[in-house]
Amino acid sequence: MKTTASLAVVLSAVLYLGPLFLDAPLTDPDEGLHAVIAQEMYERGEGVVPRFLGHAFLDKPIIFFWAQVASMAAFGMTTAAARLPGMLFALLGVASTGWLARVLFDSRTGWMAAASYATMTLPFMLAQAPVHDMALVPLVNLTLACLWKAGSRKSGLGVRDSALAGIFLGLSILTKGLEGVAIVGVGYVAYLLLTRGVTWRVVWRGVAVLAIAGVVAAPWYVSMAAREPGYLAYYFVDRHFLGFTTDSQRHGGQPWWFYVPLVTLGGLPWILYVRLPRFHRRTDEGSPSPEVLPLTLFAGAFVLLSLSGSKAATYILPAMPAVAILAARAWASGLSGASSPGSERRLRIGALAHAGVMFAVVALTPWAVGRWGDRPADPAGALLFGVLSVVWLRTMLSLRGRPPAQAWPRLVVQTAATYVLAFVLFGPALAQAHSSRDLAAYFNSIGRMPRTVFVMDARVSFVYYLRPELRRQLRSDQVQSVSVEQLAAQAAWPHDAVLALPADLRGRTARVPLLKNASTRAAGRYVVVAP
Repeated sequence: MKTTASLAVVLSAVLYLGPLFLDAPLTDPDEGLHAVIAQEMYERGEGVVPRFLGHAFLDKPIIFFWAQVASMAAFGMTTAAARLPGMLFALLGVASTGWLARVLFDSRTGWMAAASYATMTLPFMLAQAPVHDMALVPLVNLTLACLWKAGSRKSGLGVRDSALAGIFLGLSILTKGLEGVAIVGVGYVAYLLLTRGVTWRVVWRGVAVLAIAGVVAAPWYVSMAAREPGYLAYYFVDRHFLGFTTDSQRHGGQPWWFYVPLVTLGGLPWILYVRLPRFHRRTDEGSPSPEVLPLTLFAGAFVLLSLSGSKAATYILPAMPAVAILAARAWASGLSGASSPGSERRLRIGALAHAGVMFAVVALTPWAVGRWGDRPADPAGALLFGVLSVVWLRTMLSLRGRPPAQAWPRLVVQTAATYVLAFVLFGPALAQAHSSRDLAAYFNSIGRMPRTVFVMDARVSFVYYLRPELRRQLRSDQVQSVSVEQLAAQAAWPHDAVLALPADLRGRTARVPLLKNASTRAAGRYVVVAP
């Protein structure tokens, strides 16, 4: 078990902190926007209202911004300082997933769940450009762990654990509004109903947890409403109620099955080991099987988010620890020898599928980068991926002749190595292709900002990289995200205005009559267009 614990810690540190040392700029739209907002809060000494170019930013609460502001105060205005809080929240997600699994089952399952979550596709990919949902994951995990401990027979009245659950739930409200409350509530209530665990004590405990959460979250929301009248109606009615019941809000219009491929592909490779628990199974003490809780957490979040009118890839992230815990439970049972022949067969099939999927991904990655990237894959990188694909093929073949439970450390190490190699070789180039840092270098070089900067495709990370004196000159309407259609509808081109867009989108300006004979200047991966 010491080997397993050390493995999980090392994997987590390499996967989630290693990218800080690479030259990968902030990406647009979300990561760059949030960094600019935190930067403005820091430079203005603002502690309550998030702002972008002077305008109040009402779409997200404050916890993530506070963390970024603290990081910038400690480490300066660097890419790593803006990205560090999200990656620390990602590490907390790994640690809290392990702790939740340990509380539900045992130490072995806890360490295996942490390693599984750390090497799961969707959490790893989102951690490279972390956003607010990354901070929600550990808070949901900690709330559920405390609720479970409060309801156990060994905790007595469970006052301390209930209070902690309320505090963590309140912090989740300061992170993503009522999303954490909804995910925890639906998942935990479904567990109680399925296991016939609803009692008056449980009901009053739930009321107390919600009350504590409200007390924790209320001061900031009250302060925000006092500074920005109408904020509460906008955030809780428009963004929450209408966002759930209609598709008229941001991220609306997605099909009901939006999360099916996200969960299936984003849960790889560990979703291959998940099996449904037996709801009637009981522990030696007569309590319901703890395997039911991660299942209801995942199913409740999946159904709730699928019913919502607003859908985004990041929303499903708090449900992914449940997949890691269920997969870890299957592996822990196999390692302990408690699995049945049928379970061992399923574990072997899952391990073969795991190795097979990773072999296909590794073998096809250089081709995919050359096919859809902005330049061919580096020959050295292609060679390394070729070697790694051979390693995966050998692993797949070796699984046919040994007990599958013995393969777990090898599968974890190779999965982590695949992610690390992919990010080191291709991550910086992909980040650069989705960042506007080059645009900041252009404005820094000419030493002035035009009166109006139209930016195509909502890329605003360049503001973070501007020299402080240029940033201080920006007005609230000076940077405007626009589409081709909006530009084409312009009756006259504003005085001292330019259009900035990625170089590969330059052909779109042909659809704007006012820019027919415009001059262009190179700005790295960007071009700056002016009549």
